[in-house]
Amino acid sequence: MAFHWYSRAASNNSVGAMYHLGRCYEVGIGTTPNSTKAFDCYKKADNGQNIEACISLGRCYENAFGTSKDFPKAFEAYHRAAERGSIEARHQVARCYEYGIGTTKEPERAFQAYLTASTSNGGCKSTYDVGRCYENGIGTPKNLERAAKYYMDAAGRGSTDAHYALGLMYGTGMGVERSQTRAQEHFSSAAEHGHQGAKIRLYWSSMLRMF
Repeated sequence: MAFHWYSRAASNNSVGAMYHLGRCYEVGIGTTPNSTKAFDCYKKADNGQNIEACISLGRCYENAFGTSKDFPKAFEAYHRAAERGSIEARHQVARCYEYGIGTTKEPERAFQAYLTASTSNGGCKSTYDVGRCYENGIGTPKNLERAAKYYMDAAGRGSTDAHYALGLMYGTGMGVERSQTRAQEHFSSAAEHGHQGAKIRLYWSSMLRMF
């Protein structure tokens, strides 16, 4: 039913419906999955200034979904969506700068982009990545105390990766006061949300306590 209404609305030039029609073709909602048609819908919706479609278009170019792989076009799409105010797109732009996806690898610009995105509501992934940059010296001097601060913030927003990172820091006393109790708490939080590394840590911890 949703596919039918999105099709009708899209034929009447509804940009939002065109984006959702692309989603239907991408994941097979009410129709057979068709990557080429999904890409075409995203492209039309992007021309109508739809932010989500613009991000999806970048993802299509990056992963060769419904079109040939084109990293520069992926970066351009993410950048357009970021300029339209998308927090998710800002994070993607930062990722492109960090790894050199469709643009020159620039760690400093990546860090600044993560930092900018982290200050917005919903910037949980970027907040975690700011911590990761501080921990590993990516685009900024290494600072374990600041890394822990940003991981704490990201964990408070629900980041599973941040909980895992804090588990490692508390377990080793890097950037925080060493505490096996706190380490176990963070590993447990990460494991509850499916983090495999945390599950393995908890498994071996339980095994060691048996001896």
